[in-house]
Amino acid sequence: MSYRQDMVAWQVRRAAVARAIFCPVTGQVLDVRTAVLLGSGDGQRVLAVLSPEGWAQRAGAVRAAMPDAVVTSAKEAGRYPHAPKPVPSRY
Repeated sequence: MSYRQDMVAWQVRRAAVARAIFCPVTGQVLDVRTAVLLGSGDGQRVLAVLSPEGWAQRAGAVRAAMPDAVVTSAKEAGRYPHAPKPVPSRY
């Protein structure tokens, strides 16, 4: 993926997590770095945002019910285009 595609994917992920806030399965607060996005087969819509634990609980049922769904996690995406770089301490 190009840098622009990475940035768009990251912003979509960030917006979806900000909109959902909580995992519907576990009730945990979602983290943009670890959230799992469940998207439509055509890649046009985000259907659900789950925590990794929520996805682990429901993966089999979701894949059986929606075999064409696109599932992405930050780990699968591979990189965080705008992740802050560590700042060395002055102390």
